[in-house]
Amino acid sequence: MRRLACLALLCTLLSTLLSACGGMRLIDTQVRAASALSDTTSLQGTSYKFERSPLNPTPSNAPDTLETQAEQALGQVGLLRNAEAPTLTVLLGLRVTPYLVNQGSRLYGSPYAYGGWGSSTRYGAGMGIGLGWGTGWGMGSRFPPTTLYRYELQMLMRDVRSGQLVYETQAVHDGPWNDSAKILPALLRAALKDFPNPGAPVRRVDIEIPR
Repeated sequence: MRRLACLALLCTLLSTLLSACGGMRLIDTQVRAASALSDTTSLQGTSYKFERSPLNPTPSNAPDTLETQAEQALGQVGLLRNAEAPTLTVLLGLRVTPYLVNQGSRLYGSPYAYGGWGSSTRYGAGMGIGLGWGTGWGMGSRFPPTTLYRYELQMLMRDVRSGQLVYETQAVHDGPWNDSAKILPALLRAALKDFPNPGAPVRRVDIEIPR
């Protein structure tokens, strides 16, 4: 199983590097989505507002940036932001985690912070900011190991009146880039593909973006 996992990771990296050589980057995303709506339901023109948890204050401007990008993606699938008269609430979460790999095997979380927007391990939707690291080296480890970044996006939509969860989607991408501001729109597009009737609950969605 470990060999298969290593092979899958190497294939992902290879396809990503080939796309980069061609002037484009392949953001291959694993998407999980579930809808409580019927297959014929349309949400075109439905209003929404962003929701943040009151339990955890959200420092910095990271959530505002996340919501700005999400507003554009939600607009492309027909939803309209209207905090005064919303039909839905949208709760967002984003985690960006650096980790080190050696010869295709995941070693541990990065022992250092990295700068730039999205540098926190987790933020958005009132989740707060956390940062953790691990240490230790295995015998035969190559130095320096490769740093990869895991992006995990989550979006929950609830009916304002009933509080019922009507749509949930998650998008995960592993790759060598840490420019979150460019990768986030691709994650949002992948997460909202075929909204609000996602079909298969688990699938891979490929989005190409400029280098």
